[in-house]
Amino acid sequence: MKKKSPANVMNLVTIGMAILAISIVVMVYLQCTELMLLKLEVSQVSRKYILKMESEGYLTPENQNGLLIELKELGIKNVELTGTTLSPVAYGDTIALRIRGNIQANMLKQGAIWNGETDVRLLELEEKRMSTAKN
Repeated sequence: MKKKSPANVMNLVTIGMAILAISIVVMVYLQCTELMLLKLEVSQVSRKYILKMESEGYLTPENQNGLLIELKELGIKNVELTGTTLSPVAYGDTIALRIRGNIQANMLKQGAIWNGETDVRLLELEEKRMSTAKN
């Protein structure tokens, strides 16, 4: 049986550290991707409602309730629609949809990369859309 030389052991340690580093990068990437996908879904919902606002001239109370329900289903908390056109405007006027809220996210604790401890945080979300009324 062949004896292991110190060089072989060092190669094994180096490979182990590389696998650990890659695992950490993948874990952080997956957390970031999850948040980006949620932001993309909010963007799609806001696009849907700005198109409705174009034909109505404003965000009707029925559409406002639908928007709030869809955002709640996505997990958005403390939703504010300040800055949104909530009263009818004339044809050709600018309409705006502004959504602000909080997203609950599991983030790695600072300095806790090795054991994978996470911390629940509320992150701010803001989506702005502007268009022209076509009512």
